[in-house]
Amino acid sequence: MGLLDTARLWAVFAAAFAVAGLCLGPLERLAGRPMPVSESPETVRAAVGAGAVFEVLGGYASLAADFAWIKSYVDWTRKDIPACTASMELAVALDPHMKQFWRDAAAIVAFDYPHWKLAGGGNGGELSEALRLLKARYGRDGIKFADRGLKIFPDDESLLIQKASIAMANLDDYATAEECYAKMAAKKDAPVYILRRYAALLMRNGKFAEAVKAMERMYPEIPEDSPLKATARRQLEEARRLMEKSKL
Repeated sequence: MGLLDTARLWAVFAAAFAVAGLCLGPLERLAGRPMPVSESPETVRAAVGAGAVFEVLGGYASLAADFAWIKSYVDWTRKDIPACTASMELAVALDPHMKQFWRDAAAIVAFDYPHWKLAGGGNGGELSEALRLLKARYGRDGIKFADRGLKIFPDDESLLIQKASIAMANLDDYATAEECYAKMAAKKDAPVYILRRYAALLMRNGKFAEAVKAMERMYPEIPEDSPLKATARRQLEEARRLMEKSKL
């Protein structure tokens, strides 16, 4: 690459970064209100000027999205919730087909924000209850982020697993987790680890007959010399026992 081409490339980078910065200003002001993570890309575009900036970016939108995501990482290191949210919203608006943005944003909102919000406040039982409420609040927001990604990638395992993890960890919502794993387990080539987690959720939710079916499907796929084989056999036997007991 010649010096002229290199200079042009850096000029594009600088322009994209500058445009990303222009977008982030209005979005950060927008993020001053409580948790705008449920905003749609259309709303975000309107917030930065009826989508005019997006049209100017043209084919460089994904590059600007990368800069916005880098900005979100800087905000993450500073534990700045409004700025981090605004940066992530801009990144997914600029490049909604980057699955990593949706998945990681959902995790940051659900798992990091509650602890940032609570830092330095409360003690003992009050602290524990406050954290529980914050985890539930931001867990719901994290799931909204994952759901927006799933509208674009309905069968993506990473997003479904992330949503299930948030549902369980933040909301004790094992029904939603089961729904996520049911979608993955419905695939003919569903891997053993998906079927095993799905069976465990079915057991947890008292659906022993369905759990047995999932385990019977999974069991033959486990190699005979695998340490998991014996464990899976015991779990299958226990599931069958509970299934029969539930019929009494």
